[in-house]
Formats: sequence, structure tokens, C-alpha cells
Amino acid sequence: MSLLTLRNIRAGYGDTDIVTGLDLHVDDAEIVTIAGTNGSGKSTLVKAVMGLLARVAGEIDLDGTDLMALPAEDRIRVGMSYVPQVANVFASLTVEENLLVAEGVGDVRARMAEIHDMFPALAERRRMRAGALSGGERQQLAFARALMPGPKLMVLDEPTAALSPALVDQVFTLIEGLPKLGAAVLLVEQRARQALQISDRGYILDQGRVVLDDEAQALLADDRMAELYLGG
Repeated sequence: MSLLTLRNIRAGYGDTDIVTGLDLHVDDAEIVTIAGTNGSGKSTLVKAVMGLLARVAGEIDLDGTDLMALPAEDRIRVGMSYVPQVANVFASLTVEENLLVAEGVGDVRARMAEIHDMFPALAERRRMRAGALSGGERQQLAFARALMPGPKLMVLDEPTAALSPALVDQVFTLIEGLPKLGAAVLLVEQRARQALQISDRGYILDQGRVVLDDEAQALLADDRMAELYLGG
């Protein structure tokens, strides 16, 4: 069953459309990767889904709720969480304070023990300022904070950007486990091959349109698509 459905989405900046007539869906417990070259509209699409663009047209539905009528903060309240590419933790707050930012969206205090079990390094550093954490720990905190309200869907924008190869593997392992925690995943990622390897399905974007969508393994096996969009 489709959890997130996008129909005929057009989105952009000023008078310029970056995403033009795009359809996609994410089903319950799925990981779906959005891939494409730089400038293909991936990040614009994420901002449209999260309500962060002033100009978006089309239909966006999350589990029967019309998101087009909701501002960004209310999209979080109906079951979405967002991990942006940059500025995804509050550096001046402690780890625990970062986790409590979602207070009022679900029973986050009751969820704290569960999050500490998932991320034991964060439990040990709960009184440390987030700005003092290592890169990998900061990314763990970003994921943990997004999980605090118990989302149905997590939207991840380039979660491995600027990370070392070892940390990249850790992040993909985290993402792969999210459906077991009850959250489907919409993942935008430059490392398309690695992302598709942990995904159920994928969409390839070019100039704001879907040029191919298929099972993840089928996309990886498509030599033409690999050469054009997945780095050879």
C-alpha cells in the first residue's frame, strides 16, 4: 500500500520550474532512492515534499492526508521526519536537548530509552554539546532526532555528504535498518549505487522529470542507466 504519493508535481524558484510533472510513490516499509545527475531536481523534490518551497503544484498525499494544505511543521506532526544535508543538528544544544526538540510531536520522553538503546554512543554523550561530536556521531544524532516522534516516513537528503568512506558505510547500515523501526524511507543520495543496493526501488531524475523507475536491482543491472546516471 502506498504511504507517500506524489502526482504531477511541479516545483521551483521564482518563475523557473526545476521539477516538472513528476509522479512517484513510497510504500509501507520501503526504501526508495532518488538518483540523478547534479541539477536534476533531487533536492528541489525533497523541499517540495517537506513544504519548504513557496511554489509547488500537484498532489502530495501521506497515508490519506493531503500534505499540500499543510505547512512544514504540520507535515512533521502527521508522520514525516526530515534529515537535511547540512545543519541537521543544533550544535549549541546537548545531545539530549537535540532529542527533546521534537517534544510535543508524540511522546518523545517515553521514546528516549528506546533511542538510547538504538544509539548507545549518544546515550553516553547525552550531556555533550552536539557541536563537539564527531562527524559520525552528529549524523547518528540527526537520525535519532528524526526518529523521536515515531515517523511513518523519513526523508533523507544526501545523508552521506562529506563523510569518510567508513562513516558512509555506517550511515547506509543505519538507513537499511529504518523500516524495521517502522519508518519507510525516501532517500536522495549522490552515491546512487550504494543507495540502490540497500533500496527496494529507485527513481532516476533528469531535468526535473522521472526518466526511469524500477526495482533497485533492475536499475543497477541496466548498463545504459548506469553509464548515464550512476557513474558508469
